[in-house]
Amino acid sequence: MRVEKHDFSKNNLQLLAWRELIENRKIPFSKFKWQYCKNPYGLTDVWLLYDKGKIIAQYTLQRQEYLYYGTRITGALAFDLAVHPDYRKRGLFIDMGFHSLKEAGNLGIQFVLGFPWEDGIALPGHKAVGWTMLGKLNIYEKEIEYLEYKEPKYIKPISTFDRRFTRLSEEYGGRNIMLNRTASYLNWRYILKPDSYYHAYKISYDDFLIGYFILKSYKEYLHIVDFLLPNDDYIFEAVIRYSMMVAPIYNKLSLIVIEGSEFCKYLKKNGFKKQEKGFEPIMYMNDPSLEINDFVNVYNYHFTMGDNDIF
Repeated sequence: MRVEKHDFSKNNLQLLAWRELIENRKIPFSKFKWQYCKNPYGLTDVWLLYDKGKIIAQYTLQRQEYLYYGTRITGALAFDLAVHPDYRKRGLFIDMGFHSLKEAGNLGIQFVLGFPWEDGIALPGHKAVGWTMLGKLNIYEKEIEYLEYKEPKYIKPISTFDRRFTRLSEEYGGRNIMLNRTASYLNWRYILKPDSYYHAYKISYDDFLIGYFILKSYKEYLHIVDFLLPNDDYIFEAVIRYSMMVAPIYNKLSLIVIEGSEFCKYLKKNGFKKQEKGFEPIMYMNDPSLEINDFVNVYNYHFTMGDNDIF
């Protein structure tokens, strides 16, 4: 067996075939290329374990830029972690974690985040590698209310993100630890994604941008999958009512929101309930110069569904 870092200038079809085998579905090459190669923060780092020329395990880190109370740092999202069914329960998941995260540190990735489900089957393996649990990340939901609602002039659908959204991200990123939602990132993430089902909206007064939110439909749900909003109940109400207004065929509206935030307080006061199952964000630190205590508490972050929902 040998571990190799994947070279995207070479055999991508073998990696694609492996992903289709593990996920048990056909994956369009355009979707594969978007996910692994088009991210504006750089090529995805992929480590593959081979046995006799066959891929049997994968560890994947998607590079991301984060704002750490206004300072730019290099992070990554862990996803597409897998071991072939015939090779499980041999400790390969743990071995791949140790190897890949060490290599990530050598490549300048300062910290890594992951979003396994609460009580997920991979959590024991993550803990063995040294990941830190950040605390539960809750999903809030409410049944759609079919209300008469006049569309506010300050909420408008958009088909692209311009440089104003980069400035908006920098403004909001001074308050916490947050993925830097630049215009190029938002366009890649939500507008350019193949078979995308996202709908983006800006909030602005006299062309002065103050926030945005993005909707995604999935089965009976309409999700507020990403947002940057001012701490204002009037804006919160407008976003929720607008989302329900454009969602007549769905049963429920849901979103991930940080517990204790002003938005979360508004949701609780207005009939949103926590789903029983949530995420358990995890973090791996590679840079000893960063203040670890800031990174080990979920309340210090701005997280939305879109931080993980890349599939």
